[in-house]
Amino acid sequence: MSKSLFTRKSFVKGLAGGALTFAGLVGAGFARANEAANGPSVAAIYLGVEKQAFVEKDGDTDHLDTVWVYFDDMTFTQYVFDDDAAFVFSTGTYKFEDNGSFNYDAQADAKASITITREQKYNATEGLAPYDSVHTYDLGTLGYLKIFPLENAAAPDPNAEFVGLPNPWSEVASADEAASGAGFDEFDVPETLEEYGLGRGYETIYRCMKGIAEVRYELGAARITVRKGSPVEGDDISGDYNQYALTWTQDIDDDLIAICSGNQEDKAIKIIWENDGFDYSINCEGLGGDSDYGLDAQVLAELVDDID
Repeated sequence: MSKSLFTRKSFVKGLAGGALTFAGLVGAGFARANEAANGPSVAAIYLGVEKQAFVEKDGDTDHLDTVWVYFDDMTFTQYVFDDDAAFVFSTGTYKFEDNGSFNYDAQADAKASITITREQKYNATEGLAPYDSVHTYDLGTLGYLKIFPLENAAAPDPNAEFVGLPNPWSEVASADEAASGAGFDEFDVPETLEEYGLGRGYETIYRCMKGIAEVRYELGAARITVRKGSPVEGDDISGDYNQYALTWTQDIDDDLIAICSGNQEDKAIKIIWENDGFDYSINCEGLGGDSDYGLDAQVLAELVDDID
C-alpha cells in the first residue's frame, strides 16, 4: 500500500474509555491537518471493524477495519487499517437524500439516506486510482459506529469528548439466534450458497437488530446479504436505495412474486418480496470491480424459495 498516514495506535488511543476528542482526530490526521486553516472541517466520522473488503494481488479477499471521514464541503476520505498502519482507500463526494443528516437516532425508524460517489479507490495493482461508482445507503442500518457527531450535537468544542452512538446491530452465531434477536420465531436460510452455483464462501455472518434478521455470505469476489424483517409501510428492509436501470417482477410460485432491480437483464442486484406477513430482501455486491454482479432467474427463484 501507499505511505502510512498515521498508525492504528494513534487512533485507538483516542477511543480509550469509549471517548474520542475532536482535537485528537486532527492530530491523528483525520481532519486534513495539512489543509489551510479555512479548509473543510470534519462533519462526521464512522468506524467499521472488518468492514471493507479488499482483494489482494493473489485474489484472496480480506476485510479491513475502516474509518469514513465526511467533510462539510460534501467530500469524504475513507481510510483502512492494514496491520498497524492506515491508508487512504477511497475519496469522493456525498449527498443526503430526503433532507437527511448525520444527526439521527440509529435506534429509531428515521432514515439517514446518503449517496456516495467514489472518485478514487485503492486496488492492489495500481494503488489509489480513478474510480467511478455511485451507491445509496441508509447510514442507520450499515452497522458502522458513528463516533462523531453525537445526535443533535452542536458545533464541537475542539477539546470536548464525544461518545459514539451504540451500534443497533448485534452479531450472533446462527440464524436461530438472529431470529430470536429480531423477535421472530424463525429465520430459515441456507448455511452456504455453494449448492446454488455461487461459489464456496469463506465466511457466513449472522446479525440482528429489533425487527430485522440478516445473514451475509462472503464469497470472495462478491457479497450476498439476505434480510427478513417486520413490514415497514412505504419502504423496504434492504437498506439499498440505489437507482437501477431496470426493475422487473419474477414469479417464484403461485403466491409469491419478487420485485427485482439491476442494471442488466437477468442480473438482479436487489430482490425484495413479501411472504406470510414478513418483508424479505436479497442484495448482491460485486467486490472485484463487477458493479453489476447479480443473480440470474434460476438461481434467484431457487434461493428465494429456500428462505423463510
